[in-house]
Amino acid sequence: MWGAVLRHAKLDRACLAGANLRAAKLQGASLEETNVTGVIFDSETEWPSGFDAVGRGAVPWQALRASVPPT
Repeated sequence: MWGAVLRHAKLDRACLAGANLRAAKLQGASLEETNVTGVIFDSETEWPSGFDAVGRGAVPWQALRASVPPT
C-alpha cells in the first residue's frame, strides 16, 4: 500500500500487520484496535493526529534499513 491515500478511512480492528505504508496518507483515519505490528512507514507517512505508530509496533523504514548489513 505504498503511497496509499486512506484519509478518513474507517480501519477499526483491521489487520495491517507487515504492510508497507511508506508515504501513505492516513490523516483523520480511524485506527481503533487496528493491528499495525510490523507495518513499515517512513517520514512521508502521515498518521492520524496523536497516533503512536511505534508504540503500537510499527517500524520506521530508516531503522529497518539500518539493521540490514551491507552486501
